[in-house]
Amino acid sequence: MIGSPEHFIDRELMLLAVGLASAAESGESDSATLPQLSENGGLILQSSGTTGIAKLVFRAPKALDAVASAVAHSMRLKVGERVIAAIPLSHSYGIDILLATMLAGATLNIWDEFDPPSIARECSSGSAVVFPGVPFMFEAMSRQGPPVGPGESSLRLAVSAGAPLPARVEQGMATAWGIRVGQIYGATELGSVTLNDPDSPLFAPASVGLALPGARIRVLDPRDLCSVLPCGNEGHIAVRTPAMLSGYVPDGMPELVDGYLPTGDLGQLDEQNRLFITGRAKLLIDSGGLKINPIEVESALTQHPGVLECVVGPLPLSDTIVRLQVQFVAADPLHPPTESELRQHMKDRVAPYKIPRLFERVDALARSASGKVLRTSAFPGSPPPC
Repeated sequence: MIGSPEHFIDRELMLLAVGLASAAESGESDSATLPQLSENGGLILQSSGTTGIAKLVFRAPKALDAVASAVAHSMRLKVGERVIAAIPLSHSYGIDILLATMLAGATLNIWDEFDPPSIARECSSGSAVVFPGVPFMFEAMSRQGPPVGPGESSLRLAVSAGAPLPARVEQGMATAWGIRVGQIYGATELGSVTLNDPDSPLFAPASVGLALPGARIRVLDPRDLCSVLPCGNEGHIAVRTPAMLSGYVPDGMPELVDGYLPTGDLGQLDEQNRLFITGRAKLLIDSGGLKINPIEVESALTQHPGVLECVVGPLPLSDTIVRLQVQFVAADPLHPPTESELRQHMKDRVAPYKIPRLFERVDALARSASGKVLRTSAFPGSPPPC
């Protein structure tokens, strides 16, 4: 449990040391590279590398201050509140929560591992609790339920990040805990960018919310990244924020578009400036010239009550023919849905060419330390996304 600035300083120095050590071990840093990025220290983080090669990201003190202030303000963190830290503090999401908690004077309750029964008890006693997690944590928490009745726990705010939050999981938390789960959108290069506040009149479960203070979001035309699309149009998400990285180690600053960093994510803004994530450009699968967004297929499949979670990838049938395959985790391992049931379910929700050819049931999906599904591990040897 962290409760004083002294503990925070030790933790920050440790994280910086880990980053420097990682850079040295990879052979991607030298004494000339790091000082050029900042003369006043900072933080080095490794990007997740879920859809490409992981990179070392440098974020300067001013960027860390900016994201801490924005997150603390948007989550309305207060002195005396407890923040459950079951997410890794060595990743961008966890660090943002760490810094925001310290800035607000709240208490960070660190868990070495995710333990749903113990965390449920923690969320049901004492002062108000804020629980930042990832989707699979909220799936487990909805099944666990609080030791008290729905709406009677100390849980004030629950937010999810790292991956899209399935509607079924959000609804499960509302039923079991009597609380809606918001979403945070961000990236290692940018820190937290948006928050979908469940207490806001603009809350929409499918959205990742409004831009945090200081952040600006544009949706760019995929055919011309210099053109900004109007509300309601899907395109490439680009972000400008004071929490932005100072550069990669050792490659320097990525290419910006009018000061905005293209994130590689696809999405759209509505008339209230709420952001909706619709996919990832690098994940699009080319099937006979037709571009398929695997996240759309996964969203449709998880609407089946027998599917807990899934991941969709390419299935090469020949040198020129690619279809889809899926790995899924059954909600009830003793009574999993049949392939014919899943096919029929998908027929009512997606176009025929988006229905997977192969359904494989697995005990669990491969994940990174931050809880993200590792698609390359799920389908090794498959052709890369387009």
